[in-house]
Amino acid sequence: MNAKRSTARAAVILTALGLFGCASHQDIPPEMSQQANLQADVDALKQQVRGLKGEVEDIKYQVSAMGEEGGLREMAGRVQKLESNVNAMASQLAVDLGGAGAQGAQPAAVAGPGDADVSAAAAQIAPPAAQPAPSVSPARADEPAEGLYAKAMKAFESRNYAQAQSLWAEFVKDYPKHPLAANSLFWEGEAYYQMNDFARAALAYQEVITKFPKNIKVPAAYLKQGSSFIKLGNKKAGELVLQDLIKKFPDTAEAKRAKALLAGK
Repeated sequence: MNAKRSTARAAVILTALGLFGCASHQDIPPEMSQQANLQADVDALKQQVRGLKGEVEDIKYQVSAMGEEGGLREMAGRVQKLESNVNAMASQLAVDLGGAGAQGAQPAAVAGPGDADVSAAAAQIAPPAAQPAPSVSPARADEPAEGLYAKAMKAFESRNYAQAQSLWAEFVKDYPKHPLAANSLFWEGEAYYQMNDFARAALAYQEVITKFPKNIKVPAAYLKQGSSFIKLGNKKAGELVLQDLIKKFPDTAEAKRAKALLAGK
């Protein structure tokens, strides 16, 4: 009798297990599946946090090894360099990170270009009245081109935009055929842009476009020229330039940014 009861109990248990097995493969509620996915995500995040904690400990060790004062100076230098790189990238993509640059000359009015092309729109800019030349240390007559360019870039990264503009203008004048001439013109425009002198900035970008049409800086020059027109209050001219950029360089980061500007973002 007991044997029969044990056999029946075993049959019931096996049947239940069989049904549970089928349910585990076929009838798992969606909520349980979502919970499992969330748990996997949480585990992955925990792993990333552990990795970040390890990096923090490494940095702490490096600072301790260099000494408190030396370590702070080293870290400050790294942060400053990173900030300079971020600001330069943001400037090229016409991204406002806040904190406007040094106040420059007030921009002149720009006439609407109608259906004119980019060159005609730029030609309508009336440059601001001449300003006193900035007080800068002139480059030596025998200073190599690369040294002069690096000096200008250092001034720009230090936010000494007037000096940077002057040095890049000197570079273009002294080395018009140099491989970095287009870059110098573009960065001269960037210096003007950071000083809110958008009229002169637009003219500098136009020089990049017309004198170096195949240079890698041309898409960025289109983007910043369009942004300059918009900041000058000539939205129609700016839109023409940005549309031209998208048409000529559709697969560039600058074209993507131009679409965002046209959408008001």
